[in-house]
Amino acid sequence: MKDYIAMFPGQGSQFVGMGRELSSMIENILIKSRGTPGLPSDLLDVMLSGPEEKLAQTLYTQPAVFLVSSVLFQSWMKSGGGTPVALGGHSLGEYAAVVAGGGATIEEGLRLVCQRAEWMTQLSAKKCLGMNACIGLERHEVEEVLTNITLPNLPSMESEFVSVATINSKRQIVIGGTKQTLVLASEKLLKNGAKRVIPLNVSSAFHTQAMLAAQSKVQGYFKSNPLGPIKTKVIASFDGELLNTSGRIEDLLVQQCVREVNFPAMVKAADDLSENIVEFGARCPLSGLCRRNAYSGQVFKVDSLETIASTRTMLQHNEVRAR
Repeated sequence: MKDYIAMFPGQGSQFVGMGRELSSMIENILIKSRGTPGLPSDLLDVMLSGPEEKLAQTLYTQPAVFLVSSVLFQSWMKSGGGTPVALGGHSLGEYAAVVAGGGATIEEGLRLVCQRAEWMTQLSAKKCLGMNACIGLERHEVEEVLTNITLPNLPSMESEFVSVATINSKRQIVIGGTKQTLVLASEKLLKNGAKRVIPLNVSSAFHTQAMLAAQSKVQGYFKSNPLGPIKTKVIASFDGELLNTSGRIEDLLVQQCVREVNFPAMVKAADDLSENIVEFGARCPLSGLCRRNAYSGQVFKVDSLETIASTRTMLQHNEVRAR
């Protein structure tokens, strides 16, 4: 089998019915994880049957996305899929990447994901937060607009903010902040040339200053629960650097709470490493983003048990490109 990089999607790739064919494996993990702080007792039911509004809540979305990606990768490995040359995850997907690299078991990863989701939810409850995707403007253009936003000089506006949270591609930038400021920012972005500004189906403002308290909690978690040895390099989500020690990857997971995701940097690093990317998730949005960021190799999707065999076959027959 040709070498490949394993990638894992983040929040936003959830949908009602996700993980249906994996439900027995997910249920076994949930049984082992009973009593985990922040783990909803009805998680599997909500994954399979909804309602969609509940699945979109951070407390449900994050463990759901993590579990499906991790179980798919585990099934891939058990089928003889072969060890990747590197791992990468978009935001939450980095937790699945760490588990895939041997830094934690699925149950250990789930515990951290659930607690992280709980900490983020507590922060979101204190403010009305959200995220919008801006289509058609580059990062520097978005930042210029955000810098020039003028808020009313009122005490109630002191905690208002908006900032760049994720760079998905050259002209797809995600901003996060308080909803009142997001409305102002969206209006100005459209006036300054954005083709569209789309509210995302998330309940917080990830990768922004709103997550500072969650960052501190994650850091404290690792002091008591350090990662095990990492067997496969992880591509850092905010700059594309290759990390291969538990300490540096712990620091990555701490920093990524408030640092922006830079997916183009991840794709550039991947392009230097391998001619193949395999994405593991209930939905595989990163596959399209890889192409949008001019990844020169092949991108494969594993979104079900059925696609494991077909992807392995395609990967085995994919021609090696000249480097």
